[in-house]
Amino acid sequence: MLALVGLAVWQLASRAWAVAPDAAVLEAERTLVYAGAAAAALLVVTRDCAAALVLGTICGAGAVTLGGLAEHVLGAGVPSDRLELPVGYANAAGILAAVSLLLGLGLASDGPAARRALAAGLAPPAAVSLYLSLSRGAVLAAALGLAVLAVTTRPASRLAPTALVGTVAGVAVVLAWWIGSFGETGVTALEAASLAVLACLALAAGAVAARPPRVRLPRVPRRRAVALGAAAILLVAGAIVVAGEREVRVARPAPASQQGAPDRLLSTSTSFRADYWDVAAAMV
Repeated sequence: MLALVGLAVWQLASRAWAVAPDAAVLEAERTLVYAGAAAAALLVVTRDCAAALVLGTICGAGAVTLGGLAEHVLGAGVPSDRLELPVGYANAAGILAAVSLLLGLGLASDGPAARRALAAGLAPPAAVSLYLSLSRGAVLAAALGLAVLAVTTRPASRLAPTALVGTVAGVAVVLAWWIGSFGETGVTALEAASLAVLACLALAAGAVAARPPRVRLPRVPRRRAVALGAAAILLVAGAIVVAGEREVRVARPAPASQQGAPDRLLSTSTSFRADYWDVAAAMV
């Protein structure tokens, strides 16, 4: 919440050098709405109803993700190469898919069996939607979220069903990669078959979470686990910074919007945003 307030203050300060000062004020107002929502959640949501709030969040994000995936694959027209339905913006669709995936994996080993099965069943289609969105930011956020999930999950034995559900979700992503584009006009036999296989994988993930196998994992001291998680996050962040610095200083790859999967996910291109950042830094 404090970070959001700080961002809003910075946005208001940017009015002094912004080309469109009114836009800076509008962005600050929107950020303050987010900060207010976070504050309201801290004040209103009690420990007893927190589980219901999380369940409602994953159900809402999962429903939107499932609807967008089905519309993308089975749409009568030719959809975009990137999944952006039903939101209309690929990065936003990727964010919703990342939320569904992380909550699905997190709840796959926690709570009643029905809730575990529901959350785990949403993980495979969420992973496929995240991949099809080609949103590199959402993918990186999901990777960091997985690192945090691995570090904070206690006891460590709860990671076993989470890992199994994550493996099923990974198989679903490989399936989507193997099929390639879903951009054919109308419904093809391959598209219908892929959705059927995806539904089977979702049911399998739900079954694994509902009745997880008993697996004993080696006990890792909490300090060591936190250190490993922090090292992984720093490694990912460092790789991003190095890749971004290389894109700005040395390489000029093709704009990411003109690339398809998996080239776009592996590209360091910023679609010329690096030029905007360079100008913005000079203006500040």
